[in-house]
Amino acid sequence: MMQTGATLRNFTLKKRALYALIYALIGAAAVVVGYCLAAIFKNVMNGSAEMTAASLIIFFLGLFVIFKSFRSDNGYVEKLDPDFNCRKMLRLSVLTNIDTMVLMAGFSFMGLMLRYAMISVLVVSFLTVFIALSIGYNLGTSYQKLVGISGGALMVFFSIWILANYVIMR
Repeated sequence: MMQTGATLRNFTLKKRALYALIYALIGAAAVVVGYCLAAIFKNVMNGSAEMTAASLIIFFLGLFVIFKSFRSDNGYVEKLDPDFNCRKMLRLSVLTNIDTMVLMAGFSFMGLMLRYAMISVLVVSFLTVFIALSIGYNLGTSYQKLVGISGGALMVFFSIWILANYVIMR
């Protein structure tokens, strides 16, 4: 989203809020899909297997985010995108919320209720995308690598905490 914000000009607060809302709504749809996918496997796994699956999903997503962040500056050039619109944001949102769908399958295994996951994703996605678009618009993509690595590291530590507290200690 920082890259997207860095390519736009005359990017008003209203447009940032609209794009963040589009992203958040697609994220909410990804929550539902993730929970539906998890429901397929929930009946065949016990509680310990569900928590193990959840922690592994979060761990590998965290590693994916970290490695993707290290490669994020490969040849990216900030240049104006005069054709960016809601349709492009919708497509970008669908592609980038695939990890949200997988993460929510893991949260479903952990027993997080669907409505809490939905509210959390709506609020966190909206705020995160709004802030990232604003940072990209105002400062460019200079902080993108640091933010990605930090977020991935938090996911890895969270997954290890889940594994330690809910699987190993049982």
